[in-house]
Formats: sequence, C-alpha cells, structure tokens
Amino acid sequence: MKKNSNKQRDIIRLVLSIAAVLLLNVLASFFFTRFDLTAEKRFTLSGPTKVMLDSLDDVVYFKIYLDADFPQGGGELKRLRDESRIMLEEFRSRAGDNIQYEFVDPFESKVKKDRDAFRDQLKKKGLKSITPQLQADGEGSVTRQEFFPAGLAIYHGREVPIQLFYMNDDRVDVPEVNRSIERLEYEFSNAIRKLKQKRKPNIAILQGHGELDSLHTSDYARTLREYYNVEYVSINGKLNALRDTVQKADQFRRKFDVLVIPRPVKEIPPNDKFVIDQFLMYGGSILWLLEPLDINMDSLNINGRTLGLNDSVNVDDLLFKYGARVNSDVVLDLQHQYITMNMAPAGTTPQFKQFPWPYWPMIQSQQDHPIVNGLDLIKFNYAGTIDTLETEPGISKRVILRSSKYARVLKSPVRIDLRQAFTQYNEQMFDRQYLPMAVLLEGSFESAYKGRIPLDIEASKEIGFKDKSPFTRQLIFADGDIVSNNIRNGIIEEMGYDRATGYRFANKELLLNSMNYLCEDATLIGVRSRQLSTRVLDIKRIRQSRLKWQLYNNLLPIGIITVFGLLAYWLRKRRYGRKAANS
Repeated sequence: MKKNSNKQRDIIRLVLSIAAVLLLNVLASFFFTRFDLTAEKRFTLSGPTKVMLDSLDDVVYFKIYLDADFPQGGGELKRLRDESRIMLEEFRSRAGDNIQYEFVDPFESKVKKDRDAFRDQLKKKGLKSITPQLQADGEGSVTRQEFFPAGLAIYHGREVPIQLFYMNDDRVDVPEVNRSIERLEYEFSNAIRKLKQKRKPNIAILQGHGELDSLHTSDYARTLREYYNVEYVSINGKLNALRDTVQKADQFRRKFDVLVIPRPVKEIPPNDKFVIDQFLMYGGSILWLLEPLDINMDSLNINGRTLGLNDSVNVDDLLFKYGARVNSDVVLDLQHQYITMNMAPAGTTPQFKQFPWPYWPMIQSQQDHPIVNGLDLIKFNYAGTIDTLETEPGISKRVILRSSKYARVLKSPVRIDLRQAFTQYNEQMFDRQYLPMAVLLEGSFESAYKGRIPLDIEASKEIGFKDKSPFTRQLIFADGDIVSNNIRNGIIEEMGYDRATGYRFANKELLLNSMNYLCEDATLIGVRSRQLSTRVLDIKRIRQSRLKWQLYNNLLPIGIITVFGLLAYWLRKRRYGRKAANS
C-alpha cells in the first residue's frame, strides 16, 4: 500500500511539474521581457531608438551582406556579424514584425561571372567591400578574402546603404571592430531615420568674408548632406539672401534653418551683419566658428615664428548683444597634441620627430549636454576663450566645452615660436582651470539693430525688420579650424584626422551633433555618442595558455558531473542501505 501511495504521489508531482512548465510557456508568449546584466547596458536600446521603432507603421527590411564561411583569422568579422544579428534581433523584439532581416553571403555562387555581377550591383548601391589580410592565431599564412561588411535598409520601396565597418588599411583590428560594434545601434537607427524623413532642413554655409571655402569644409558639407540640404551662400548686402518673400512685399520667411559661419577672416560689412541679425530674428539658428587670433601660418612654417594678433571680423557688437564675447587670446593646455618637425639638416634625408605643442589643446568633454556627452577627444588649434555676458532675461547661456584643469591664457599679441616645442614647460605656469571654449545660447534674442538700422537700407521696402526673435539657438566656438579638413595629394581627409598619428578626433561627431541640436533634431545624438566597453582578450596570453584552457573547458565539466554522480550514488546507497538493514 505504501509503495502504491508513493507511486501515485510521484506521478502527481510529475504531472503538476509538466503543467507548470506548459503554463509558464503560454504566459511567456504573451508577456515578453529581457534582462540586461551587462555593466554598460549593451543590449538595452536607447530612448530615441525605442521611440523611432514604436512609430513604425510598416516593415523595414534589412539585408546584411556580411555572411560567409569565415576562414581562420576572420574571427573579428564573424564577431561583427554576430553582434549585428543580436542588435537587429533587439530591434525586432521592440518593433515586432515591423523589423525583418536576413544575412546574405554575396559570394555564395560557384560561378565567378555571377559573383562579379553581384559585387558590381552592390557597389552601385553604395556598399563598400574590404579585402583584409587575415592571419590565424598561430603561425599560419596570411590569406586575403573579400567581404561586404554592409547592408541595405528597405522601406516603402526606398532603400539606403548601411556601412557596418570602417577601416583605413587592410587590417581588421580589434579596436576598429569594437568601434564598429559601438555604432551598430546608431547605423541601424540612422538608416530608419533616413527612410522616414519627409523634409530635409536647409543649411547655409556663409561665404564672402574669407571663410573656409567649399574645399576645406567639404567633409563637413558631405556629412551634413546625408541629413540636410546644404548650400554655400554669399550675402553681398542683399536683404533677401537668407529669406524668401511670401505673397506680399512685407511678408518674409527663412530660406534656411541654420546658418554656419566657418572662420571668417575679413571684416563683415554692416549690411551683411544686419542680414545675419535678421536671420536670427526670424527664428534661424546660427553656428559661429570664430578664430580669436590672426596667426600667419606661412610665416610660422617658413620662419619658425610669427605673431598672433587680434582678428576682429566686426561681429563683437552682435555677440555682445546676444550674450557672449570671444576674447582675443589663445589657450595653452597641458593636455595637448604634438607637432611634427623635420630635424634633419638641409639637403639630407628628412627625419621627422614629434614634440609637445600646448597651442593645440585636446579637449575632453566633461559635460552631460547632448551635443558633447560621450564624445572622444576633440582637436582644437590656436583656440581662445569665451565669456558670457548679462542680457535681457530669458537667455540661457551654457558652456559645453572647457579646457583641462591645467591651462593658461596668452593675450594678443602672442609671440609664437617653434623653438617653444623644445621647452620644458613648468606646470606651475598652467594655473588656469576649465576655461570656456564653446558656449550655447538659447532663448528669445533682441536685435542688435534695434533703434540703429543702417541708413542706406532703412527706407527699403524689403527690410522686414524684426526687433525680437522667437525661441532659437546659437552655438559659438572659439576656434574656426575645428570644421576644417586637410587636403593631401588631392585627397580630402576627414575633419579631426591627425595625419602624424593616424588618430581621428571627434570633431565630426561634435559638429554633426551641433547641427542636429540646432535643427531640433536630437533624436540620434545620444545613440551616436553611445560607447560600449568591449572586453579585449590578450592574444599573446591566449596562445601561451591555449592547451591549459582547452583541458579546463573539456575535462572540468566532465569532472564536475562525475563528482556529483558519485556523490548522489553514495547518498542513495547510504539512505536505502540503512533502510534495508533496519527492515
């Protein structure tokens, strides 16, 4: 009787356990959640991405062409593929069936003609292939194989290319792959944003006052054109250079949403200043990129020395009225870049060496503002300081970039000599902390021309004067060269690229964030600046300890299972052996 009772009890427990598991599975199909236990919340989507995915009204289809039989040495590309799949699955878990994806091997065909045709088709769509040198962890030979770390996003018949990996040479390095993984959420979110965008804001880049030309701002313009309509504009005293007339002669609207003023070096005439002021009064935003001192770089390069003089472009009265002043000074910082100089005698083989150059600060953002939050180091050259001033109530003034805690300021005129690169600087000289170098102004601004309109345009029917702006924004940098790109052998380099070290500073991300913010289009700023801490394995240690860890991974689980089996056997034998002896 007792045996039958125990048997019935065991059967009931088994049935209840099975029923509980089935019930949990049914409930799980209705209530879905995930737990992200990573320190940096790697698998948690940012707020802007969630909002974008929730707003989808149809299917966005991703075709990723990073799939292949990865050879030895291709582990990093395989990791990028796997991380891409995880990120798309995370998108799908949020948006449901509105996110679909597939991974395709573009070279799976055994017919060379078909492979070549498919390769050409992908390249015509804007996808870039790479042919890296791949080497196994051991002493294996180097192999080369072509991959497409890229894809397409398709929505309502439109498609945009997605590049998942960027590299400057034929190596697939761990840091480069890590940076690509950090950008996956941004790349996929940005593709959706481009597909859904109905109107592109209009951006004007000012010319005519010695500003950086279209060649030296081409990288910035090219970057902006992914999101905005960009046009180079000269005012030349024309009142309607930045606006259109609507129906009647006294009705106006802005042609542009943001005006970029990229390092003017000539004095801006009063009539042009009036047009800029009225652009602001009509609700436009302005990105000021101003050079505090006039430094003759030709003189510095040829003679090894020069003077930094006051570089007034006649906009001080405008900025003073709006609440800021760019000072005629230069910042020296102990957190700086290095200058490269040829130390070989004339007529001999060049010998380039690098020396500390505190005139080129490296700025690390310590603010939590969306424009600068999470950015890497930013490259400044001969930058100055900015003061904020008292204005009418309602103007918000915020410093978004500062020097390090070890800085100093030299007032104009400043003697700059390349021999200073050999100087051992006394740290006590750098006694200024966190000097303001970029300021954001927000609010309703009062016109700098209230009660003083230029006489030659005061009676014009096209004047359309306004003395107060709606809420708008101005962003002021005390360095005009942060937007400049170098040109080498006819090739346009990226903003912030340091040719000597190969390091790419975050100037491009900074200025793209700035434009997003000025256009009130900040949805992707946080995603773009997001950084993940990828744990990098020590390859040398792996090679030395490979056999040990292989033995651990194979023998340790078997040993643990064996110990538990023997322990269970011993406990069972002890329990039932004692009962048999008592009976």
